[in-house]
Amino acid sequence: MIVRKKDSNSLVHDEVYKKLRDNILYGFLRPGDVLTLRGLASEFSTSVMPVRESVRRLWSEGALKLSVSGRISIPTLNSDKFNELIRLRKIIETELAVKAMPRAHKALIDRLELINGKMEFFAKSREASLYIGANMEFHRTLYLRAQSPVMLSILETVWLQLSPTIRFGLSENWNLLDKNEHDYILKALKKKDSEDLSILIDKDVSICENLFLLF
Repeated sequence: MIVRKKDSNSLVHDEVYKKLRDNILYGFLRPGDVLTLRGLASEFSTSVMPVRESVRRLWSEGALKLSVSGRISIPTLNSDKFNELIRLRKIIETELAVKAMPRAHKALIDRLELINGKMEFFAKSREASLYIGANMEFHRTLYLRAQSPVMLSILETVWLQLSPTIRFGLSENWNLLDKNEHDYILKALKKKDSEDLSILIDKDVSICENLFLLF
């Protein structure tokens, strides 16, 4: 089997794509924010070409909006689109959590408890983007044990589309968080209670619905 090495252009494109994707995924960009190719190229210290390719890739994933005139912006979700994405999260995440549970051994639970501690710290200090990053780390770490890469890939695209809206809804409404929710999820994993785990994951995702109403 021949393994082809990526050329320098591909490596630059991947790096720019990841940086821009992370900015969207962790809520550093607000819905409605307008971006420019030159501005992004300057920010990432690169040429316009890899930025253009990254923008097209993120547009195909629903993370960016491109107008007929070429204007680039962060999409502003309407209630129908937001609710559809939340429904997808509930379906996919409950399935992944239940599939992961048989492989949720002590080492994994210990790691999840450490991540949960970070989430609690970021919530207390009201660091919205860092909290969202830790929250995704918690769920991704669990869902990787489901060994369902296609479902996880779809879920990450859903997260990508939702994150800017959730981040700026959260920044003004920290009181809506149930700070014990992930403690309950960990307890369900320890008990190997799939029914309880499914209910708790659904409830955890449901918190985001209120963030949209107040955004």
